[in-house]
Amino acid sequence: MKKSGSKTKHLIFPATLMIAMLTTTPVSAQEFQESMDEQTGATEAKAESTEERLEPESGDVFINIGEVTVRAPGKLKRAADLPGSVDIIGSDQIDKENADTALDLLRLIPGITIGDYNSGGVPNGFTLRGFSNDGHGRHTAVTIDGIPYNYHMGSADGAVDLNQLMTDDIESIVVIKGPIDARYANWSKSGIIHFNTRKRGDFTKAKLAYGSFDTQKAYLSMGKERPDNKFNQLYSLEYYDTDGYRDNSDYKRQNAYGKWFYRPQNDLQLGLIVHAYDSDWHTAGYLPEYLWKDDPKHSVQEDDGGWKELQEAQIHMDWDITESMPLEFKVWAIDEGYSRWANWGGGQTESHFEHKVYGTLANLGYDMDFGNESAL
Repeated sequence: MKKSGSKTKHLIFPATLMIAMLTTTPVSAQEFQESMDEQTGATEAKAESTEERLEPESGDVFINIGEVTVRAPGKLKRAADLPGSVDIIGSDQIDKENADTALDLLRLIPGITIGDYNSGGVPNGFTLRGFSNDGHGRHTAVTIDGIPYNYHMGSADGAVDLNQLMTDDIESIVVIKGPIDARYANWSKSGIIHFNTRKRGDFTKAKLAYGSFDTQKAYLSMGKERPDNKFNQLYSLEYYDTDGYRDNSDYKRQNAYGKWFYRPQNDLQLGLIVHAYDSDWHTAGYLPEYLWKDDPKHSVQEDDGGWKELQEAQIHMDWDITESMPLEFKVWAIDEGYSRWANWGGGQTESHFEHKVYGTLANLGYDMDFGNESAL
């Protein structure tokens, strides 16, 4: 499966190839059919040309294409046998979107419903294929560079905070719909979303932006690779600040990444990633319709907001033991703290959370070749 850097692709596997042949004369179509039958034994369906000659209306363009031959392999997969579908967004399309958050990029994927709370530390709300519309992305597993980020703490519904991702650092997004990726079973009833960030290359990228509601954004990323391709390093910084389009909806965040990868041999890669994230925000709250009609920018909350700090470190190992046997191994540690204050109807409240997460993951695959599928 190839990833496209310029368009969102919707892929269904295993794929069935169908060749449609448009011919201008019955003779050339028949010769093609007899030649292909000898090689593949494929089935065919013909659309016989009608004896009635169609006459174009005034101003119409009329082309008589003659006989149409549609060919397909002798054995077709049933649609019910297809395990799922995959959507991929590449770096070229991500660069064109100029998105503020990773959640904005998910709007490009069909089948995902967005519910953004505009809070820099509160997990983003989204649903895939309609699963659990009342949660923070419940039943959808999310990984960043292969490391799962679904939380068991806090709301305990597998929530994921996508604010910690720099959109300009994202190289691709892979959305696997359906519980078909056995590597990440937890929270993956509706599917899995893989965010892959940039890790290699010789480049310097910088971005400065200013927009409505005093929105300011600065981004800088630098990558350096040794000539022998054995070692590379990458550094990224981001600053984002906005007053928000409603009262009491200001939001500020800072992100910093450092990545180092070493390849002692072609089939082995070792990597270290460190990351720091900090945010402060206020939330305007849900607005009743009668107040929205009077002033769409109005806030019903006077003191609703919070802050969040996060530091993490990751160790990666990717080893192709053989061409058919890849091994990935990851170790990570996350230390974060955040506070949230709000009035939920019974008076002002404030909650504070401290999370320390330690994890390890290993995946060993084996690619078995059963020979020509047509012989099965």
